[in-house]
Amino acid sequence: MVKKGLTSDRKALVLLIGTNPLANYIIPLYFKTFHNYRNFVFIFSEDNQVQKGTQIYAERVKNLLHLHPDQVFLVPLKDIGNVQQILEDLDTVGIWEQFDEVHLNYKPGTKPMVVGVYNFLKNFYQTRFSASYLDTRRFKIVYDSGDIFPVLGDLRNYLFLDIKTLLKLSLYEKLKADSWEDFKFKETLQTIKKVVIEENRIEEFLSWLENPFRRIFKNDKDLFKTAKRFKEHLKKPEIRSFIETLETSTPDFVWEILESLPEDKKLTEGRSLWVPPENLGKEALKQRVKDSIEFLDGLWLEWYVYGELKEKLEDLGLKEKMQFGLSLKAQKDSKPFELDLFIINGYQLIGISITTEDRSNICKLKGFEIIHRVKQIGGEEGRAFLITGLPQEKVKETQKDLSFVDGSLESKIVIYGREDWKEIGLKLIDEVF
Repeated sequence: MVKKGLTSDRKALVLLIGTNPLANYIIPLYFKTFHNYRNFVFIFSEDNQVQKGTQIYAERVKNLLHLHPDQVFLVPLKDIGNVQQILEDLDTVGIWEQFDEVHLNYKPGTKPMVVGVYNFLKNFYQTRFSASYLDTRRFKIVYDSGDIFPVLGDLRNYLFLDIKTLLKLSLYEKLKADSWEDFKFKETLQTIKKVVIEENRIEEFLSWLENPFRRIFKNDKDLFKTAKRFKEHLKKPEIRSFIETLETSTPDFVWEILESLPEDKKLTEGRSLWVPPENLGKEALKQRVKDSIEFLDGLWLEWYVYGELKEKLEDLGLKEKMQFGLSLKAQKDSKPFELDLFIINGYQLIGISITTEDRSNICKLKGFEIIHRVKQIGGEEGRAFLITGLPQEKVKETQKDLSFVDGSLESKIVIYGREDWKEIGLKLIDEVF
């Protein structure tokens, strides 16, 4: 298991490989970049009946750091909860005489791992041993000597990742992320920004979306199966009443939005609902109305937030689809992973969930979901944001309820409501950077 061979430099960095993939990567990246370490000892948990193995994370870090096999020494531990067993495993690997000095960074790993490895190396190397840990709250390396790096700012100003690397560390593969260039509803979005956001008609627009819009288009999952099915759905008596409401009671500002949809994706003809000819094919039907329905159902808010952020993020030097993006989709072992919007500040993942929902219970569920997803690939360093249609008093209540996630008094999430939409770009930039 242990890799033999040593570079001419006889100092080594010793790392505890845990289940926080980001810390596993950031720590050796820092020491490789700023202290020119060339030898790395990755101590990981062996995969057996009593524990889950972390060798796969060690291998992934090695590959992403472009380390030569001769630079990496892999040390498995049979039981990361047993200090005595850890000491025995370290004593039998036979690599320690090869190094003149070692530095241990002990952030990841269990307490028995830290105690066992620290004591073993301290006893073996005496004055040739030093140690540090990654402070994930302050984004600094803290040395046992009392030194801190960096003194000014934090590691996010020195170490930079893109979303592809971040996903690979967690064994995910990026599938896609949308870009502004491919967005088809720019004119409609500008209309929504003008007549809904800037003219303070948010509540009225959300009410119209709930009834009649969603009552017509969102209660049949097979709506787009055929043009005939779509047409039959529109003829149902209960749906006809909602269509009548749409055609006779829709406010003028909403008609302005509907009329601004791309010509080949309009849901209306004049001030009447568009009805497809029965010979229209399934794909043609989807191309005509599906994108528009999904956009108005809620994607418009995602694109609005993205539009308010894009230029500001580019001014900060971030690149679309690399350090920020929309509708991120990834996969690991056929398990999907999605984020409405992501930003990477240095190496810190910012995950943003966006919904027009104004019910507290639904928003809480979305809050728990985004906290979990950010932690999945962003580790302890990640930060979650939830943008909702909640009124301000419910925002505070929901924020308070979610502030105790993981048994911590530290808030894991920042929540915004509809009153924040007008200045959401500035508010997010100020909070993230």
